[in-house]
Amino acid sequence: MICKQKSLLFIITAFLFIFSAGTYANDNFNLDLRATFGSNSEIATTDYYILNTDLEFEFNVLDNFELTLGLEADRFEVEVEEITFKWKFSPYIYFLLGKFENALTLDEFIPAHKRLFATMTLVSDYIDDLGYINSNFGFRAYKNFRKNTMPFSYLAEALFNASDIEPQFDIGFIYHFDGEDSYLGLLGSYMPFITHELWLEEDAETEAHNFLVDLIFANHNSKIIHGVEITLGSNLIDPIGIIHTPSGGDRSFFIGGDTYIGLNLNWNNFSWIPALRATVLFPELTVMECQQIEIILGSLFTFSNKLFLHLDGGLGINTFYSDNTLYTQLEFLWAINFTIKT
Repeated sequence: MICKQKSLLFIITAFLFIFSAGTYANDNFNLDLRATFGSNSEIATTDYYILNTDLEFEFNVLDNFELTLGLEADRFEVEVEEITFKWKFSPYIYFLLGKFENALTLDEFIPAHKRLFATMTLVSDYIDDLGYINSNFGFRAYKNFRKNTMPFSYLAEALFNASDIEPQFDIGFIYHFDGEDSYLGLLGSYMPFITHELWLEEDAETEAHNFLVDLIFANHNSKIIHGVEITLGSNLIDPIGIIHTPSGGDRSFFIGGDTYIGLNLNWNNFSWIPALRATVLFPELTVMECQQIEIILGSLFTFSNKLFLHLDGGLGINTFYSDNTLYTQLEFLWAINFTIKT
């Protein structure tokens, strides 16, 4: 109960700061705040709503040295999402040390309020559930898109997963061929599971070497917004919940694809982007008849780049085995998010 009260107090305070954050920002201190209220068909709690706040403080300690503190709160807890030390070595090389979350899909790479749809794709959620996407301690060399520099972003990072006592290595390169909101490139991850191999040996239920590759082509900077994303990787755990049978000891792989198209309509400080998305996920390549498909029709309304409203509706198709019988399950999907950002 105490944690819930602290979380609610944090969220209320954050909403109040939204309307006054500009007053506190100066050359030595930046405040970035995003608060979201919403609901969707996946929520299984009694309240049936989402209340989430992301608050980021950035302090300029020295000329090229910054300290960042990122907090995230929902109805139940306040969590430190990021605490990092950033060194601006050059316009093309930044170094980051501390606790931060990695990004291995386009959903994770771009800010939540700039996504075309209210929820992440099937593939992004699946990668998150497997454990590839996490918030760990580590080191990153990177460059984000910046004007007056070459139009590319990159990252190379080493993370340490304290819960599994395992390392993780990520790389990425994105070419922004048509401005900041265009993407052509790849994101990748390698998780060797060294501890599992050395300590557990034959008793380990995980494979020793795991990888993920995510290929991206998308343009959100054009009148007709479009994108394609293909992801291939090894399962860190067997997808028993999907196919109701383990893979029998052989290495298990998954593959997923996502494509979407939308139309960018603008009127002064107001914009509307209706978009259609189709996503397919095969959790186990040796059992290709087991699959998940989502077809989503969404709308993103933006007001003065401060207020964002997502409205989504669609159909989910889940095909899986149960008692050696193949079933297909249909589900109506919907989601709504309202976001305020400084």
